[in-house]
Amino acid sequence: MRQKVFLLDIDGTLLHTGGAGTRSLSRAFQKIYGIENAFQGITMDGKTDPEIVREAIRKNKVKQEIEPTKIEEILTEYIAFLKEEILISPNYRLMPGVKEMLEDLHARQNILLGIASGNIQQGAEIKLKRGGIYKYFLFGAYGSDSEDRGELVRLAISRAKKFLPETELTKEDIYVIGDTPRDIIFGRQAQATTVGVATGRYSLEELKQLSPDYLLSDLTFYKTLLDSIS
Repeated sequence: MRQKVFLLDIDGTLLHTGGAGTRSLSRAFQKIYGIENAFQGITMDGKTDPEIVREAIRKNKVKQEIEPTKIEEILTEYIAFLKEEILISPNYRLMPGVKEMLEDLHARQNILLGIASGNIQQGAEIKLKRGGIYKYFLFGAYGSDSEDRGELVRLAISRAKKFLPETELTKEDIYVIGDTPRDIIFGRQAQATTVGVATGRYSLEELKQLSPDYLLSDLTFYKTLLDSIS
């Protein structure tokens, strides 16, 4: 039986924080720059955390050069606030079918579960641990690895290969699963099989326009995907 690698996005795919992430970023930005609602009007879906912060600095016309150290400073404060916000967020939830899917896939010897997310690693861990699903993932690539979403998808695939040194992985063995057009676009660029899941901002019809290899309304239908690739 061939080995398969499933690389999953977090926000909108596995879970919804109920706004905890945005609130934490806003509090961090306000603490450092004194600007409220700095992320209003910024579309975050599919972007990396450093990319989002960089966009907010430009949007709010902060009169400083956008240095990596400044982005890191904001993200450090963001993590401190996220630890608070995630615990008290009343609308935090796992997406439909996620817990059942992860329990099933984790138990299968031929499936390797990883993360490919724009979240910085600490933020990803905080979000996943709140839902009790961090334990299912053996590895990942994050916004803290690269601000470029395409690069981090390729990095996730590279890290997966280290766990399977005797397996020559092909497109048919690697699945990039996410709820945004960027998940599909960069998954395809990385020569992986793409799976669009319409549990985020984008509808089935909108994701269909990107021509993913598979399209699911939510992850309760993951067994349909398994049947298709077995």
